[in-house]
Amino acid sequence: SGGTQTAASAMTVQSPEIIIATLPGLPAGEYSLKVIAPGSSDTLPNAVSFASAGEVDIQARKKAVIIAGGPKKNNLLWKATQKCADRAYATLITQGYTPDTIQYLAAEPSDVTGDGSSDVDDLPSLTNVRDTFTTWLTDPSDPTDEVLVYITGHGDTETVRLAETEYLNAAELDSLLDALQSGADPISGKVVVIVDSCLSGSFLPVLQPPIGKSRITMTGTDTDERAWFLDDGEVSFSYRLFEVLSYQPDILTAYDIAKAQMKGAQTPLINVDGDSLPDDRSRRAATTSVVGIGRMVDVMEPTIGSFFATPDRLHSGDTASDLSTSDVWVHPEIGLSNVWCRVSPPIEALKDRSEPLLTVETMTLFDLYQNGVFTNTWNDFVQHGVYQAIAYVIDQEDVKSESGYIEINQTEGVGVADPGDFNVDGEVDMVDAVLVLQFLSGVDGADPDRFSDADGDVKVGAGDVVFVLQWVAGMRE
Repeated sequence: SGGTQTAASAMTVQSPEIIIATLPGLPAGEYSLKVIAPGSSDTLPNAVSFASAGEVDIQARKKAVIIAGGPKKNNLLWKATQKCADRAYATLITQGYTPDTIQYLAAEPSDVTGDGSSDVDDLPSLTNVRDTFTTWLTDPSDPTDEVLVYITGHGDTETVRLAETEYLNAAELDSLLDALQSGADPISGKVVVIVDSCLSGSFLPVLQPPIGKSRITMTGTDTDERAWFLDDGEVSFSYRLFEVLSYQPDILTAYDIAKAQMKGAQTPLINVDGDSLPDDRSRRAATTSVVGIGRMVDVMEPTIGSFFATPDRLHSGDTASDLSTSDVWVHPEIGLSNVWCRVSPPIEALKDRSEPLLTVETMTLFDLYQNGVFTNTWNDFVQHGVYQAIAYVIDQEDVKSESGYIEINQTEGVGVADPGDFNVDGEVDMVDAVLVLQFLSGVDGADPDRFSDADGDVKVGAGDVVFVLQWVAGMRE
């Protein structure tokens, strides 16, 4: 305060992104970090927290469990799973947790803190999950007062996959949590559980706390929805949740912001009052729940004023609509990076809801006339049904705005074809395989119906050929 500056020492520039320095011991409080280089000086507000001995002891009793369900091999979701888990780990470190107070289970090592060693503690097996809850969190020499549990990966009804043949089901997770909260030596503080996977809403009614105990449970989707993990997970409920928590520590406010980003794509759920029903915002309006030390940094997020389609109802053979945003704002000292728009096909075209959505069609919106309206034309509204579109702004520091959401209704268009029926003739046969091969080879006129995607990657590719051949050979039903 008052402009006083104290120099760090033993500074080492490890890379363009990492500077290692020894900070002087200072009284408890929030401090800004000023990095000075020839010709420039950047200040990171509230970048460093010094805590009192009592505060350190309180924080040391707060533990976190991160479970990144695998396996890594033959798992299209793995990259997104690990990125989301790493984001959670980095946020918890920012909020005062230490590697000793985080148990990170994942199928592959990951050096989140950049110190040259992996921050992953063990593989995500059932044995390791059970040991985490029954031994690590109950160690009398290292007492626990508060627990945050984050689980992400492939999900199905009341289950999340841990490994190739191992699954954690909601009932067992509830049993492990109940033992923590009402066992022989129950923890005294709150328990927060976050599950982000397809159909994760099915966990909510199962994870009720014991009578008289408090538990906050949130899920990335409703009971029957697939989860979005676009951009290797960066466009997902839980990535956004932990992104916000890195600078705003109230987990309920972070939930609201993350839920708003996923509007239309999926429906996150939360329960705070301990019953089996999702809570709406009004039922918990006066409730707060701070994560870690409660570090807060002033971040000026970009905003979108409105998002609209012209037209938003298509008929008479029309397949194009202009998608536009207006009243876009970014901090003038930071600047705009991009305005993204993503379009998801009608829900009927999304085959298996237990498979996450990893890719959707994306385009950039442009301020063509320098009037503040960012727009572009989407020409591919060909499927009968209601399309969902989201738009958001990213600034030069990679901070995202909340999403704008609209629906575009194609009242005519082609019907929904079966997976693998790429010529939409009602049959899955060798003709479909040949059509896809021609398309992949660049043959003129080869135009398979991309909504007949068969292998779940939401695009026409070699995997679809394999699917069709297996179908024709009787290896699939």
